[in-house]
Amino acid sequence: MAHRLSAHPEAILRTTDQKVRGSNPFKRTLFAYLFVISLPVIVALAVKFGTSGNSSGPTRFGSGTADLIGLATKGAANFTNQVALQRILIIGIYLALVLFSVAGLAFYLSVSTDVPLGAVGGAIGIIILSNILDAISGLGSIRNWLPTHYSFSWFDALSSSIDWSQMIRGAAYSVILSALFVSLAIIKFNKKDITS
Repeated sequence: MAHRLSAHPEAILRTTDQKVRGSNPFKRTLFAYLFVISLPVIVALAVKFGTSGNSSGPTRFGSGTADLIGLATKGAANFTNQVALQRILIIGIYLALVLFSVAGLAFYLSVSTDVPLGAVGGAIGIIILSNILDAISGLGSIRNWLPTHYSFSWFDALSSSIDWSQMIRGAAYSVILSALFVSLAIIKFNKKDITS
C-alpha cells in the first residue's frame, strides 16, 4: 500500500485538488451569511431566555432579567416571542446591509491585487483599523465617517422602542460605500489587461 502511494503522489494531489476545487462556493457563502446572522440571534436569545440573576435564590432560566453581556445598560427589553422574532429579523437585515461595505471593499481590493489573500487581508486590516480609530474619542465627528462607526447600531433593535435614526444612517452609509467600491472595482477591472 505504501508503495502504491509513493509511486503516484501526483495522482493523489490531483484528486485532492479536484475535491477542493469541486466544493460548492454557494454553500460556503450561505454558511458565512448564516453564521453572521446567527450572532445577533444568539445575543437576543441570551437576553430573552437568560438567567434570572437573582443572587438570593437558585438561578432560574427563562426569566430573561439578567444583564448577561451588558445589554441592559443599552436598554435591552424583554420581548414576547413574536416581537423577539421581528427584532431578530431586523438585526439580521441590518447586519447584512452593514456588511455590504466590507464586501465592496474586499471586491475592490481583489481587483486591485493579484494575490487573493491580499484582498481579504486588506479588507480585514482596514476594518480593524477603522474599529480602532472609532474608539478614539479625540477624533470627534470624523468618526462618523468611518465604515464601522454604525456597526453596533443594531443594539437599538433590542430596546423596547426602536430608535431607527442610527440604523438608517448606518445602512445608508454602508450601501453608498459599497456602491462606491463596486463602481471603482468595475472601472478598474475594465481598464485591466486580463489577456496577458
